[in-house]
Order: sequence, then C-alpha cells, then structure tokens
Amino acid sequence: MLFGVLITFGGIATEPAAAFTAVLMSLSLTHAWFVLASHYEVTSSGLRIVHGPWRRDIKLTDVLAARPQRTLDRGPVVQVRLAYGRELCLTPRDRAAFLDALEAHIAHLEVDAVEAATRLGS
Repeated sequence: MLFGVLITFGGIATEPAAAFTAVLMSLSLTHAWFVLASHYEVTSSGLRIVHGPWRRDIKLTDVLAARPQRTLDRGPVVQVRLAYGRELCLTPRDRAAFLDALEAHIAHLEVDAVEAATRLGS
C-alpha cells in the first residue's frame, strides 16, 4: 500500500519507492521482533533478559531492589536496581508473577513499600 501511495501521490519513480518501502518494512519487522520476543526469566542462577536477538544474563547477587511503577509510555513496569549503580526498567507481561519470582529467588531483595497495592492493579 505504501508503495502505491509513494508512486501515485509522491511522484517517486518505481525503483526508489520500492527500495524505500522495503527499508520501512524491514525496520517495522525488526521492531516487532524486539517487542514481541521480549521476555524475562528468573532462575536460581540469574535473571535473563531477552529482547529479540539480544540476551543478557544478570547474577541474582547483583539485583538489589525491585520497584513496581506505572509509566505513561510503557504502562506497568518493574524498575530493578543493580549493585553496580545501574537501573533497568523491565516490562514483564505478568508483573505480579515476575515480582514473586524475584522474591522467591533473591533473599536480600528490597521491594518498594507501595508494592502490595501496585500488585493488585497489575
């Protein structure tokens, strides 16, 4: 559809319009892959973060705190504070289950005081 619009209304030749459409479609598919394939796994050895082709493993000893939040752009998120000063903003599909898994595997985890009320609204 974009291809036809570019040719009809944009006055663009067929070859550049096709190339532009292919680039936009590739970018859209890549973005969808990152968003739809994102998930988080909490195991006895660590926290695995998966975003499309990228994977990151974090030792559970490096996770200090978890704080449920609501943001305008991402909705319900969990802000995770790490030992080396970094904070991650994660968007698990089931925030309550994710927080429960973190608490079950990390004895030293600090959870924000508003956590109980926030979990009810997950």
